[in-house]
Amino acid sequence: MTKQLASITNRLNKFYQDLHDFLTNDLGLKNVPTSLTFNQIIKLKHIVSDVNNIITLSMTSKFVDLLGGDSNNVDSNPNANGYDLVYPSIDAPEIIAEVKSTIPCTKQLLFGAQQKHEIIKDIDGLKNRKSKSQVSKEDLAQSIKVLIMLDRDDVRKASKYLLKTDHDVLIIDNDDFIEQFYLKKLSNKKVYVVYINLL
Repeated sequence: MTKQLASITNRLNKFYQDLHDFLTNDLGLKNVPTSLTFNQIIKLKHIVSDVNNIITLSMTSKFVDLLGGDSNNVDSNPNANGYDLVYPSIDAPEIIAEVKSTIPCTKQLLFGAQQKHEIIKDIDGLKNRKSKSQVSKEDLAQSIKVLIMLDRDDVRKASKYLLKTDHDVLIIDNDDFIEQFYLKKLSNKKVYVVYINLL
């Protein structure tokens, strides 16, 4: 067996095991198959293809609710202007946010290499402006920049570990964020990390 084929086989076996555990333990289903054909895997991929967008929109709506805004006005097409959320405010600076529903994938409950790359890329886009964004450099410089993440123990642990050396990124309690936001005490030089609980 080639190294490539062995890697595919290992990934498939892990996928089957994780799917089987989810269907039997989380959903309580019985007589669950222990493997799938590739046609079934492709169909499953199509069924769950919108899951990430659903989670991102749900996190965005909950964050807007936290701000006291109207989540009904949340754009159902995030990233249309380069960012997941651009939240205008009359009484406080504009908020520009990226939403990450990333869950650690390693045994140590830390982010994998690709996950870390995507998170750092989003933070850099908040600091320095995304090249294809319609948000101007001036507007971004004046805005409050936020990275919204899922409120889970493993996500908190992994993000604290990943961001511990970045002094421009500040993990902040939700209540403190809201209070300082409306008191206009947040810095537009920082990227704030807030955690949103969907449960």
